[in-house]
Amino acid sequence: MKNKKVLIIIISSILIVAAGIVYSLEAKKDSSNQVTLIGNLNKNEEVDQISANSKQLPQNSITNQIEDTNESDESKDTLDQKGYNDSGKSTDSSSSSDKKDALNYIHICGQVKNPGVYKVESGARAIDVIELAGGLTGKASGDSVNQAELVTDGEKIYIPSKEEVKNSLQYADNSASQSDKNSITSNSNAIDNSNDNSKGANPSSKLVNINSATKEELLDLPGIGESKANNIIKYREENGAFRSIEDIKNITGIKDGVFNKIKDFITI
Repeated sequence: MKNKKVLIIIISSILIVAAGIVYSLEAKKDSSNQVTLIGNLNKNEEVDQISANSKQLPQNSITNQIEDTNESDESKDTLDQKGYNDSGKSTDSSSSSDKKDALNYIHICGQVKNPGVYKVESGARAIDVIELAGGLTGKASGDSVNQAELVTDGEKIYIPSKEEVKNSLQYADNSASQSDKNSITSNSNAIDNSNDNSKGANPSSKLVNINSATKEELLDLPGIGESKANNIIKYREENGAFRSIEDIKNITGIKDGVFNKIKDFITI
């Protein structure tokens, strides 16, 4: 009997707890639905308010907004047509600057019809500048200038006359001729010096007796030419034999310099 009461109490407790859980879940669901409903009502109210406000906007305000938008688009199109980019800088000035940089200033003078400074595009040649200057004159020596040459900024082109070219060639010929003459003279002097040196470097195996030497033998001595050789012979004839080799310095034109050259090759 006692066990039966306990079982009834347990079952009753379980039912009460289950009923409480079910009630709690139902209450939570109702609360969620209520919040959702309130949120939807608020959204509907906002939409209605916006619609009402838009209906209250005057027609002029809408028209002004449309016109402002159109004016903004037109201004942008105008700027684009004038060459302005999105940053507000002019693209026309940039291309104009590039075009200006591509121009070269060339000074042409001499035998052209209109000498002066001319503007030509990059890549132009001398012939283009000549044509801008009116072409060559009748006196111009056109072949003296490379007319196919590319010109550079700041370059000066001079067209000489035929007379100038002729004179220049004559001057070059005269300079070459004078140079040849100088070369011949230098070679001649070198030969003379070589002969004198050969006399001193290769003396006769026997000494030259200045009291009995012939003119030809005296000429073999270094520094002794025909005039000195004749003077030596004349001295012997007038004064007799030399008593020492130093007496040869009594001859006109033979001083210490010449004596030092021949003293090792003469005797009495």
